[in-house]
Amino acid sequence: MGLDERLLPLRGCLNKRKEKDMALKKELLEILACPKCVRDPECTGELEYREKEEQLICHHCRLVYHVKDDIPVMLIDEASPLT
Repeated sequence: MGLDERLLPLRGCLNKRKEKDMALKKELLEILACPKCVRDPECTGELEYREKEEQLICHHCRLVYHVKDDIPVMLIDEASPLT
């Protein structure tokens, strides 16, 4: 049995790992909105996703919402001010 044949069972694990490391899905990003300013008629609540930093930024109210374990934490009290 060659090395490639012995590693075949590991390929499935590696593929699953790749899927797990994926960023937030586009569909989720399209429906997320800043909970603080979305009620403001002059603001859409649009967020900028910074994948590398794992952050969602609202430039209107200048808050940073963090993404932990691929889950956006959309609590105003947990957000940080944009610096």
